[in-house]
Amino acid sequence: MESTAKTFVQAVIDGDGEVLNTINKSGEWALPTDYVLSELGPEFSGRSLDEFTFTVNEERSLVMFESEDGEIKQAARFEPVGEKYYFMDMSSTRSFK
Repeated sequence: MESTAKTFVQAVIDGDGEVLNTINKSGEWALPTDYVLSELGPEFSGRSLDEFTFTVNEERSLVMFESEDGEIKQAARFEPVGEKYYFMDMSSTRSFK
């Protein structure tokens, strides 16, 4: 799950819709790739993956990612489909607990 979250964040940083499409199973009407990139892209642009800390909550299928400067603090839901994890939804960091 954590490796998929890192792929997700790196794809947002890079503005890489192709990579994001391979892990985005949120549904066409929920959080399509273009929407995710337009909403999160500006905030993540110019950063590197090394700036983020990832915390996994297996019980809730959530991964929280936080930038070292504290400006970005997001939680996302990743669920297994077969043997891989996929991005399903963004979540409040309050639901992480």
